[in-house]
Amino acid sequence: MTSLLKAVRPFNLVLSLLVAVVASAQEQPTSTDRAPLITTVYFPVGFFAGGSPLLTTTDWRNLMPTSELLQRDLSWDTGSQSTFSTYRNGPEEWESMANGGPVLEVSLGLDMGRKKGAEARFDKELRVGVSYLANGFLGRTWDRSATGRYDTLTSSLNGQQSYVDTTWREEYSAEYRFTRIGLNASYLVRKRSANKLTWYAGFGAMLGTTLNASASVQRIVNTTTSRSFSDYPELDSSFEADEYEEVHVASTAWGAGYALAGLDLRLGTKSPFWSSIHLFNELRPTLLFSKVPGSSTATTGAFQNVFGMRLDLR
Repeated sequence: MTSLLKAVRPFNLVLSLLVAVVASAQEQPTSTDRAPLITTVYFPVGFFAGGSPLLTTTDWRNLMPTSELLQRDLSWDTGSQSTFSTYRNGPEEWESMANGGPVLEVSLGLDMGRKKGAEARFDKELRVGVSYLANGFLGRTWDRSATGRYDTLTSSLNGQQSYVDTTWREEYSAEYRFTRIGLNASYLVRKRSANKLTWYAGFGAMLGTTLNASASVQRIVNTTTSRSFSDYPELDSSFEADEYEEVHVASTAWGAGYALAGLDLRLGTKSPFWSSIHLFNELRPTLLFSKVPGSSTATTGAFQNVFGMRLDLR
C-alpha cells in the first residue's frame, strides 16, 4: 500500500498543477477576437497492452548483478520467457511477451490561436498531459527435470512386480516489475458537427520514466515419488526446497509514439451544461521504446484503449 501511494504521488502533483492552470486560464481575460487557450480538460482511463523486450540470461544477470542464484550455471536452460509468450521453434526463439495494465491520464486541450467565432469544418487541438501506466512486468523461467527408477517391489502373494519412480524438477523464476509515468502530447483534428456523435483522429508521443522498479528470482526444487500400481499409495511423497532474492532496480527512461482515432459523444445540444460534457473512446496503436537496466533499448508494438470524460470549457 505504501509503494502504491508513493507511485501515485507524482501523478497527484501533476493533476493539481493542471487544475490550477485551468482555473488560472479561466480567470484571465481574453481578447475580443481570440478563443481561450485552454478549451478542454480530459479525464480518461483505460488499458495498455503490448510486447515487451526479450531478456537473455545475461540480461537478467546484468539486471540483478548481486544475485547469487542467477550467477549459477543455467546453461541447461529449457525454460521460457513467460507463460504468456508465443512459442516458435525452441527456447532460443521466443517472441515478445504479452504485457499490459491499467492506464490513468489527465490532460488539457489547447486551441493555438483560432479566431473566436470562426467557422471551420474541423477543430484542431494540441493536447498535453500526464499518463500513468501501472503493472509493468517482464518474466523468465529456467527449468529442467529428470525421472529415474527408484525401486522395484515384488508381491509376496503372486510375484507381480511394481515400480517406484522418482521425478526431480528444478525451476528458476525471475520477475521484473515496474510502473511507468510520463508526459503525453498529441495533435488531433475533430470533425465539427451539430450532432451529438462525432469522430476525431491524430497522432501523439509519450516520454517518461519508470517508478518503483524491482526484480526478483526464486529457485524451487520439487521431488515426487510415484508408483506404477495404486496398491501402494503410501509410497507417494513430495519435497520442496525454496530460495528467494529481491532487489530494487534503478529507474529508466521510456518513450512511445502512436496514432489515434476516437468517437466523441456530447451529452446535450441545448443545455449549456450538458453540451459541455462529452464521453469519448479512443484507440491508439503504439510503438513503444523501452530500456531495462543492463540491456539495450528495445522497440516493440503495443496498443492503448482509453475512454472517459471530456469537459469543453468554451
